[in-house]
Amino acid sequence: MEDNLDLTNLLEMLDVAMSSDNPTVKKCFQNLMLVVALVHAENKNEHTGPLKELLTRISMLEREINILKADKYSHINGINPRSINGIGIAPYQSSPYVNPYSKN
Repeated sequence: MEDNLDLTNLLEMLDVAMSSDNPTVKKCFQNLMLVVALVHAENKNEHTGPLKELLTRISMLEREINILKADKYSHINGINPRSINGIGIAPYQSSPYVNPYSKN
């Protein structure tokens, strides 16, 4: 429970820092990103931290919601979305990682 609270606090602080117009906050945030980039360059192995795990879980939930929406729509219209010509194909396939801050 405490890990979840710490993660919530961290996300709130990062959100405030990322949206701040204060030049000092912007410079400190840039310095933090520089330190993270240096550590990332040194650490070549795949690291799965709590934020990356959260993004993966969000992506999985979005995929499941899309499947449920497709199932609901198909049942209304009498179509089986998981089968095209007898071949099982799940609708709305997407990558496991979605960047919530992308400008798409």
